[in-house]
Amino acid sequence: KAVETAIANGIKWIQLPTHTLDDIETKALAESVIPICRSNDIILTLENHVETVNTLRNHGVHLMPGSMHPAFVRERLGPHAIIGMQIDKDFDISSLKNLDIDYITLTPDINLHSAENIVDLMASNGIQIPVVIEGHYITDDIVNSPVSGILTDRI
Repeated sequence: KAVETAIANGIKWIQLPTHTLDDIETKALAESVIPICRSNDIILTLENHVETVNTLRNHGVHLMPGSMHPAFVRERLGPHAIIGMQIDKDFDISSLKNLDIDYITLTPDINLHSAENIVDLMASNGIQIPVVIEGHYITDDIVNSPVSGILTDRI
């Protein structure tokens, strides 16, 4: 139901919060939403479950802290897969330069001002990866911000 509501409200990318689910639960959940995502041209990513993504052939995976290394995931899923990862305020930003990832999300404890500083630091180090903040923001909060998007559970 939440996926249908999100799509009805114009959402074009669904990230299923599967990092606390086992492989069987994740596969069942993903299989229940893949048809509606495909029929509406919606990007679908799962959290951490690389083998499930590989089996079901959805768009990609979002790696939570402490999960698989992005290089292994890229090798496993191939160049077409979307790979994102979540970083926290203690993450070494310079290490992003050598990672083959498509976007990063910032943990909810990183506020908009800090997120903007991280984007500036990345730019000064020649790192051009889209940055998504996690939390409950309104559009006006990010209109003039260098962040690329918002990850939220509020529709």
